[in-house]
Parts: sequence; C-alpha cells; structure tokens
Amino acid sequence: MKKEPIAILLGYFTHQMELIEEILKEIHITKPSKRAETTHLAYLLHNLYCSLEDLFQAVAKTFENKVERIQLNTIGTS
Repeated sequence: MKKEPIAILLGYFTHQMELIEEILKEIHITKPSKRAETTHLAYLLHNLYCSLEDLFQAVAKTFENKVERIQLNTIGTS
C-alpha cells in the first residue's frame, strides 16, 4: 500500500481527534439540570458519535480492497 493514503488518513485522524477532545471537554462541563442543557448534551453526544463514525468510515475507505494478503510461513511442511 502506498504511503500517501495513510499519511492523509493520519492527518484526518489528528484533526478529528482535536474535534473529539473539544466535544468531550464540552460534555464534561455540561450539567443537564434543565431541559435546554439536556438538549445541548444530546447535541454534543450526537456530534461525538458522528465524529467517531467519520473516523471509522475514513479508515474503511483508506484500506478498502487494499489489504495485502499475508503469506504465513509453514515450517516443516512439504
């Protein structure tokens, strides 16, 4: 596999992780005692889910149909 797709994936991964960290910080400081705050928390959780889903899709797209088969060495077999 070429290095370029992996480099692009790593750059995207780094960017997404920065976004996820910001969302997690916001989630931690949200105290859902009122309906509006509960709605805000639900919005943040939705954004977190979508960010993770985007990462998984990027990984799948990068490696889709490109994983090379590994030939296992068989010792002592003829």
